[in-house]
Amino acid sequence: MRRLCLTLLGVLWLASPASAQTLDYQNATSTAGSATPTVTIVGGTDAGDLLVIAIAIRVSATITGVADGTNGAWICPVGADVSDGNTRAAICYFQNSAASGSDVVVTVTLNAAQTTYLNVTEWSGMATASALDQVNESTDTGTPYTHGSITTTQAGIIITSSAQNGTTTETPNASFTALTNTGGRDYFQYWITSGAQTTTGEYTAVETTQLTSGAIASFKAAVAAAATPRLMLLGVGGVE
Repeated sequence: MRRLCLTLLGVLWLASPASAQTLDYQNATSTAGSATPTVTIVGGTDAGDLLVIAIAIRVSATITGVADGTNGAWICPVGADVSDGNTRAAICYFQNSAASGSDVVVTVTLNAAQTTYLNVTEWSGMATASALDQVNESTDTGTPYTHGSITTTQAGIIITSSAQNGTTTETPNASFTALTNTGGRDYFQYWITSGAQTTTGEYTAVETTQLTSGAIASFKAAVAAAATPRLMLLGVGGVE
């Protein structure tokens, strides 16, 4: 007696979906007369998150560095750090943060003591490498005031930072949501995007008599992991 057995196998390609980009935490502080202002991420950071700090300085000091005790030095990209001669606005970041179970203190170092406004945000669902997409900067009294135009390449987040020398109350762009500020002359906002966008992040109310410094930066969302093959048993048959 002869028996022939057949086993049918198939290959299924599975891809892991990317998590949606999410604002997990933010905090804002103002510090007068310090060359090392700080802002704290209370409760620590989660592994793999993107950390972004928006900086507004009342008088134009130079930013010489940003760092925290968990991750070390942050990146302050060229093209997102601008001064109108009276104020300064900048955006710095750290990608792929380490996990920390305790408070993370972020320190901005200036070349001179000044009044500084800071907003720090923590984002999940973001790229852990090459996270920075586009940057720009502007000084202007235009109506509406802009931060310089960017065209992003994919889904992600866009953050703007503005420091004004006047007293006009700014209203966020329709596409943006205001981030916490400290009631001074600092204005921060964000936009979670689902694809490529072109924007200047302009405000709907602007300072028309005094120059304003503005910076804008976009960051890339995480992409879905590459599909991996999984071997599947489709059926077993036999012939006697």
